[in-house]
Amino acid sequence: MMKRKAMLISILVTFFASSLGTGSLCEASTEQKLPVVTENAQKNQTSIADENRPNDSNANDSNEAAPDALKVVGEMSESTCDCEVLIVNHTRHQIRIYVDGIDRGVVNPWSSVYCYTGAGWTSLYGIAYFRDGSTLNWGPYQAYCAPFYRWDLYN
Repeated sequence: MMKRKAMLISILVTFFASSLGTGSLCEASTEQKLPVVTENAQKNQTSIADENRPNDSNANDSNEAAPDALKVVGEMSESTCDCEVLIVNHTRHQIRIYVDGIDRGVVNPWSSVYCYTGAGWTSLYGIAYFRDGSTLNWGPYQAYCAPFYRWDLYN
């Protein structure tokens, strides 16, 4: 009797968990697997001109401590709902994000943000600035985005 009760509870929990939606603003089906790309940073010692970014306004302190867990902070921007990009920052640095050459803001340390872009091939680029003039770069990376995409950034 206990095994049947445990099985019934397991089935009900699974059913209710799978019936909950994600609440996405887009009308696309959320049942597709989210493509995930993991990328490690490339360290530059000097600040050089970079066509992937027009703005050098953020500076990080490389001695900042890591918090306990990642958290989704919010949305960076929204245009059309063709493709939703989730950017996950697994570093202790602020990273300025460019999607298709457009500055989409900063993803804070140990957090993530969503931004929206058109479906199809998308250019992703991230850069962290440091007070000593050095930078960490992610990308530029070409990704096919439709309807969801996830970009994980590591040191």
